[in-house]
Amino acid sequence: MLEEIHKYFAQHQIEFAPSFYASQKGLYTIIFLLLLLCVPFIMAVNLGKSIPLTIIFSIMLVGRVVVKRVDELGFYRRWKQL
Repeated sequence: MLEEIHKYFAQHQIEFAPSFYASQKGLYTIIFLLLLLCVPFIMAVNLGKSIPLTIIFSIMLVGRVVVKRVDELGFYRRWKQL
């Protein structure tokens, strides 16, 4: 069914734009979030304190965003090839 929809769009020259996660702005956002998460992590290590649970969960959330980006890029590339 998805292939039929794609064929229809290909016949009518409709271009698919990547989602936010697959765009350059999405990549820059992920990099910015990772840099922000490095600050409290490095501070905790340098001060000899334990890493707060919120930092750990934040890293997990950013990891999920990275996985979402990889999925969206793969999806966009498959559509572009058809």
